[in-house]
Amino acid sequence: ENEILNEIIRKCKYLILNSDLKVYDNKLDNLNIQIITYGFNQKATITTSSVEEDKIVVFLQRSIVNMYKQYVEQMEISIDIDKNTETYAVMESIAILLIYCKHIKNVY
Repeated sequence: ENEILNEIIRKCKYLILNSDLKVYDNKLDNLNIQIITYGFNQKATITTSSVEEDKIVVFLQRSIVNMYKQYVEQMEISIDIDKNTETYAVMESIAILLIYCKHIKNVY
């Protein structure tokens, strides 16, 4: 089971991790993949700069290289939400968008 997961990770170009779960494994440092972390801590690649009842502002703290080999620079993205929105899911979704979308702008 662990070997299958390790094989999958070795073939990845990107790995998105919730840094608040503290399951980061130092073995990942030796892989040739871009690790993008998200969470409510200052070291996460993607975090929030504010969470309100009807809006969340997601903050990309460090530049990343997307799948088109473009640098995506620090930015804030404002998203309208409702009371049932899961903040971690929003941060994870933004990570995916930043990797796979060719044209992302700072929309804040």
